[in-house]
Amino acid sequence: MNCQVFSLSKGWKIFSLIFIVFFAGLSGVMIWLLLLDDSLLVNIISLVFFAFFSLCAIYFTLLLKRFHLTFEENIIFIQGAFGSKRIDTRDFNAYRILNGHPPRVLLIHSENKKIKARSLELMMDKREVLLEYIHTSLINLDEADIKEDLSDIIQNENLGMTGEERLNSLKKAIKLNWFLFFLILAAGIGSFFLARYHDFFIVALCSMPFVLLVIIPFSKGLIKFNTKIKTAYPSVLAGFIMSVCFLLLRATAFFGRIIIWSDIVMPAIVLTLLLSSVYFITNNKEKITKSAVAGILFFALMYGFCASINLNALGRPEPVETHHVRILNKRISGGRSTTYYLTVTPWGPRDRDNDVEVGRRFYQSAEIDQDVTVLILNGSVNIKYYVVRP
Repeated sequence: MNCQVFSLSKGWKIFSLIFIVFFAGLSGVMIWLLLLDDSLLVNIISLVFFAFFSLCAIYFTLLLKRFHLTFEENIIFIQGAFGSKRIDTRDFNAYRILNGHPPRVLLIHSENKKIKARSLELMMDKREVLLEYIHTSLINLDEADIKEDLSDIIQNENLGMTGEERLNSLKKAIKLNWFLFFLILAAGIGSFFLARYHDFFIVALCSMPFVLLVIIPFSKGLIKFNTKIKTAYPSVLAGFIMSVCFLLLRATAFFGRIIIWSDIVMPAIVLTLLLSSVYFITNNKEKITKSAVAGILFFALMYGFCASINLNALGRPEPVETHHVRILNKRISGGRSTTYYLTVTPWGPRDRDNDVEVGRRFYQSAEIDQDVTVLILNGSVNIKYYVVRP
């Protein structure tokens, strides 16, 4: 292959220009905060973020100005934003395509683990030329994995009498996996927009991680919890993570209203251990790595914490304490989401003037010096939280 030079693609040039402006603007905001506020803590935080945003702006500026890739006689030379690297393709015999922005080619020597894999980011123009060379010179492990999976499925007598029946079983497993994924998505969206059926959607979201794990052994090995990068088998991992994330988003509405946080510990531990146990039981035939154990424990703990808060709010619990207070002030907290607060007189466990969280409509109608009622509710799993009523 003759010497060829590839420059940054048009899309990445536009992308870089946008982020140069974006990060330069954020750096300017940090400078403005430094000049505006005399607080030492605010100044330190502003300096840290200024350095980070400035570094990002410099990176994209250098990427736009310096990036190019040269390919000649099996040698790939890449000039990046902060440095360069040289890759000899003869050191490798296989490759994988890794999804991302930008996508990457991972060059591997499948027979010699001592040779370190090298990564090649595909942000250049006419990258198809380079990919065609790699495809013809090296083994595509992604395609090899899929072919191996399909071969194992066709030879699995538990999936049907013929190869066609076994492949049909795989198609049904894929359809079931997608059905459960969209079911979780619908339940998550519905929990935000269909308040009338809130309890139903919360119960569905809390039960779906268990459902996803239980179908694994009943799928005769066709559905996996997690899979390789490229595989013929469907994975429930995306649906599992999405259900936990929806529960986290729903739980944030109660973070500021929980009175005694230690009440969450016991139900959270119980749910964490239950979900972890179900995972290890349903995946006992799979090879479980240390990273997989760490990952499932992390998500199980997040699930236990968030599911406890959401299950606690089911139904219509009766108030165990009622406190009458007066509104002293009103304020709005910005950020990723807007939160509305009323500053009220002492009540219950709060022996000083304090902020209570309310909804937008309540906030807009509330007036300073108005009397309101704070109700302490004992939820379905005995976690006490408050609500404010006129």
